[in-house]
Amino acid sequence: MQPTIAHWILLVGGLLPIISVAIAKSTKAYDNADPRNPASFPDPLRQRAHAAHANSYEAFPFFAVGVLLATLRAAPPGHIDLAASVWLVFRLLYIGCYLGNWAGLRSLTWFGAFFAAIALYVIALT
Repeated sequence: MQPTIAHWILLVGGLLPIISVAIAKSTKAYDNADPRNPASFPDPLRQRAHAAHANSYEAFPFFAVGVLLATLRAAPPGHIDLAASVWLVFRLLYIGCYLGNWAGLRSLTWFGAFFAAIALYVIALT
């Protein structure tokens, strides 16, 4: 089986939390001796980046299982790639909205990514 775009998006999706936390930790005020302490993120931007980091870890497993299930069930690769691409676009927008403090738009982008992940299950199971 050849890797598809969706399989590469799995890699990118797995790295999204690391990118978000790098933004959170990119300050001299960050205390690496106490990395889970919210006070380690002294300004609102870094606090939001840390929250985006946590949410990225929460969202990834559901998406990843959807890609793998659709792949194992031999769903059409183009459909899997499209759903995975939509998921990635919405997740990137989600992180941008989190960093920009656009709460309403952030919620919409979260739902967009969530429904794209659900689409993977529907593709796999139909």
